Amino acid sequence: MKQQFIRDMFHKIDTKDYEALRDVFTDDVVYERPGYDPIRGIEGLLHFYREVRVIGSGEHRLTRVVVDDESGASWGSFVGARRDGDPIDVRFADVYTFVEGRIDTRASYFFEPSV
Repeated sequence: MKQQFIRDMFHKIDTKDYEALRDVFTDDVVYERPGYDPIRGIEGLLHFYREVRVIGSGEHRLTRVVVDDESGASWGSFVGARRDGDPIDVRFADVYTFVEGRIDTRASYFFEPSV
């Protein structure tokens, strides 16, 4: 079931099992995330998680996952700490497209107070 596939993806990210993400994302994945240029390709994605991402530790807590064979979305919160030790507690939403059972595009959005 694709809902569990998404939950497993976040577990791999949270436990820093980055090499296992090769089975989750296509080789040509495009990941859009606020504050970064689009991340392209599986090697770029793995580099992002290992070297660039400001998160040091934490856990995604999913509220909902909605998927079909071609696309999906999930939302929830992330609670943890940045690499510098500062705590982080943020709500997020992701949207996905799938190709041959793997994520081909992912876009993340973060909720911030409006002005």
